[in-house]
Amino acid sequence: FDVVDHLKRLEEYQRTPFVQHLHGLRPPSPADSTTFFKKSSGPQTGGNPFSSASIHEELLKKLQRLVGRPDVNKFLAALDKGLVGSVGESGIKQLASAIGKYTHELKIGGSAQRILGYVNEAGELIFDKLVRGGLH
Repeated sequence: FDVVDHLKRLEEYQRTPFVQHLHGLRPPSPADSTTFFKKSSGPQTGGNPFSSASIHEELLKKLQRLVGRPDVNKFLAALDKGLVGSVGESGIKQLASAIGKYTHELKIGGSAQRILGYVNEAGELIFDKLVRGGLH
């Protein structure tokens, strides 16, 4: 899975009737769905539900330059994996305590780099802040 494919899917998501309604581009319709662009299915566990998870488009565009292609691929695979435990796994981890608006981190094995995320009003987990050196 690569960045170009992720951006293409994000563009498709942004054209959905539900998203256009959220941005005031069209009135709501009974046919509108609350199904979001799914990069990760976002299991609803641990009392912190989210409908889907994605890396914010602006960060995704810069990520390869910031961390390199191998780590971008690891982040995308971790996003696909979904929620994981707190130790030794790549994936989405719920933070023990929020850091500002951020409630989750996207972590990858073999790297101290993390991407922080938050659940927006629409219930989507958005990862948009790269943290170098981890949270320790």
